[in-house]
Amino acid sequence: MYNCYKSVLDYERVSGVRFDAVAKIRPDAVWLFPCFTAKELLLREEGEMVSHFLDLFIFAPRKYSDGFQIFYEKYIGCTSGPWKWAYTPEEAYEYPFIRSLRSHYYNDRKIPVVIRRANRDESSAREQCEKQRRVGVEECMDIVYSDNFEEQSV
Repeated sequence: MYNCYKSVLDYERVSGVRFDAVAKIRPDAVWLFPCFTAKELLLREEGEMVSHFLDLFIFAPRKYSDGFQIFYEKYIGCTSGPWKWAYTPEEAYEYPFIRSLRSHYYNDRKIPVVIRRANRDESSAREQCEKQRRVGVEECMDIVYSDNFEEQSV
């Protein structure tokens, strides 16, 4: 994650462009349908809110995006011993954005994303669909574990 964020910083430096926001999205995430637009997310709390859904999706206005680097620095600092910071990914990400950067940090359960497990019979597959609040659990399971995503209508 740090290398991705560093590439954002490098691109800004080289191009003279500054992004309005930075988003972190897990590569094993499945979007149930389109999310809020970047503009809609930036307008929340007048640009003072970092929106996230668990550790699947984090959208940070640029002035708070250094939280990604702070997270990495905390993580890399524990490589010589046990992790003593947070017990869940959600808590680990929350720390830099709230405590270090003083942003509002909102767990938006309406962001339409879930993790796709290896198959729908895996014990945590259903649990993933239960965490989100945009579609019913059965509809979520059908969307995520369908063999043909294009034919799904949402």
